[in-house]
Order: sequence, then C-alpha cells, then structure tokens
Amino acid sequence: VLNLSILGYWKYRGFLLDGLAQLSLGVARPEAAGSHRIPLGISFYIFQLIAYQVDLSGRATEHEPRFWRVLLYILFFPHHQAGPIMRPAKFLPQFYG
Repeated sequence: VLNLSILGYWKYRGFLLDGLAQLSLGVARPEAAGSHRIPLGISFYIFQLIAYQVDLSGRATEHEPRFWRVLLYILFFPHHQAGPIMRPAKFLPQFYG
C-alpha cells in the first residue's frame, strides 16, 4: 500500500491540486500547466519493489541480507530499458557464483 501511495502521489498530485484549485477558486492556477514533474522511471522502480515484496511473501525467494543487492535489482538500468518486470528469484541468485 505504501509503494502504491508513493506512486499515486507522484502520478496524480498535479491532477488533484488542479482540481482543488478549480473548485475553490473557479479557475485553474496559472502555473499548473507543465509545472508538475514526475521522477523518471518511478513506475518501473515501484513495480520492481512490489515484485520483490510479493516474492518474499510468497516464499519464492529468501530475504536478501545485503541492501545493495536489492537496490541493484530495483535500479538495474539495462533491464529498465529492455523490458518487463523481472522476478527477484531469477535475478538475485546471479550475484552468488
């Protein structure tokens, strides 16, 4: 829920703020057009994190003791450009050789 709340905040805050401004003032704020910036790739990163949490809760993968490995899984740039959300059970074991 927290992950989706963060995503919802960044995706819809401009829409909600503009709607509230129109309700209270009757006109849109002049700075509203194009003033809302969304962090690049936020949806991908949030969904990667959700995939990790789902695999943890479903016992498909074990808890990774090193934070940097989980961070690398979430922020792995070549995969970010290539395609779908990867499962941590397939990605994280590649660090152990």
